[in-house]
Amino acid sequence: MKKMKPILILVFVAALSSLLPGSRASIQQTAGELFEKALYVEEGHGDLQKAIALYQDIVKRFPDNREVAAKALLHIGLCFEKLGTAEAKKAFQRVIDNYPEQKNEVTIARERLSRLAPVAGKVPVILSGPKFTKVKIPTKLSWSVKLSPDGKDIALISDEKIWIMPLSGNIGPDFPGKPVPLNTEEIRVEWSGLAWSGDGKWIAFNDPGGSDRLNQVIYIVPSSGGKPKKIVENFRDGRVVNYKISLSPDGRNLAHSSVDNHEQHIFITRVDDGSPKRLVDMQAREPVFSPDGKMIAFVEDKDLGSGEGGLGLWVVPAQGGTPHLVADAGKASSPVWSPDGRMIAFLDSVKNKQINFVEIPKDREARGKVTSIQAPEGTSEVTLLAGWTPDNKIGVLLTAKQEFALYTLPAAGGQAAIILPDCYALQPRWSRDGKQIFYVTLPTEPGENRSKLSNNPKGRVPRACPWVNE
Repeated sequence: MKKMKPILILVFVAALSSLLPGSRASIQQTAGELFEKALYVEEGHGDLQKAIALYQDIVKRFPDNREVAAKALLHIGLCFEKLGTAEAKKAFQRVIDNYPEQKNEVTIARERLSRLAPVAGKVPVILSGPKFTKVKIPTKLSWSVKLSPDGKDIALISDEKIWIMPLSGNIGPDFPGKPVPLNTEEIRVEWSGLAWSGDGKWIAFNDPGGSDRLNQVIYIVPSSGGKPKKIVENFRDGRVVNYKISLSPDGRNLAHSSVDNHEQHIFITRVDDGSPKRLVDMQAREPVFSPDGKMIAFVEDKDLGSGEGGLGLWVVPAQGGTPHLVADAGKASSPVWSPDGRMIAFLDSVKNKQINFVEIPKDREARGKVTSIQAPEGTSEVTLLAGWTPDNKIGVLLTAKQEFALYTLPAAGGQAAIILPDCYALQPRWSRDGKQIFYVTLPTEPGENRSKLSNNPKGRVPRACPWVNE
């Protein structure tokens, strides 16, 4: 059993995120397990009518468990909203009227009601909102998680190696495929910096240290693997955000930051044989090439992040020129361009549970209007934007509530695989024939039959699941 934290999320325009159950007492666990089952039917199978019936059963059977009942009623509204029926408005209004103390659910219900536009007294037209799809990756994720330009793969760093993982695997669309290590010819990979070129042919990464072990080295390597090429060696201090790098769409130029005399500036370095060229005079970090390679977005960073203000989002021509402030922020970070280059998504650590968007003004001299969406319920912090794909999906790395699953790990080492999601499995053991895995769980029903196995701890229930070697 292994905890999944943090997790990768894909967000795109469709519908609102699901909610996580939070109750743990005996009768609450019963309601919580039924909620999880309904949630799986809704999101995993897409059977909205069956999910509605399960959610309605929760509201009926557990009226005293107001936390789970409110979540269930909210999801009844979300299911009806997906079906495009007027029942969605009734369900959302019931959440507001009947569960005023459940602040999160009431807030979401009010927001959903505001999006339902009645048309001549008929069925409301459903205005799309954000939908969050969880990608369940069975490994610990660092700050270096990047979507490939075509959105089909993700690159991540683990055990000082780059791994390429298909975003969709054999288990289902929300479960990635088998990760494959990228050959970097024994050069170690630092966990805090990674970038694809826009054409998908190259990946840039950081080495943990240079010749004096104080500087850091940036390399590029073919995305199919091979001999890495050293591009630049410099000092970037100890902050994680200082290590973020960007490759131009054609992979010929590298954007990065460097710290000298307690000041940080951004630079462009030609991959073939160029030397670093400072891009702007102001202190800055996190340079990111636009999709056409003509502009660079960056974050101003006064006094290495310790000063007041000066942490807005800026753009500047990639060849150099006058920078322009496009969005104010308390502490901006992680900018990513939309595929058409018209918008930038970014984070603001002052509002650490939001994803922000700003449209780039045509003259680039005026500040753009910033709009924001809330991260899913249960999010502790949004830490990284992993990319923006051609089909309008944004990769979001966030820290969330703990989840549990059953995993297998090759005895020779490697990456784990999920075999049983959404479970609190304890003491897993193989069957003698190797075809099943036995495990125990905590009881969910008062008086539920206990195990007759002599070595089973009191109060735990034995279960088994089949093992399929894919």
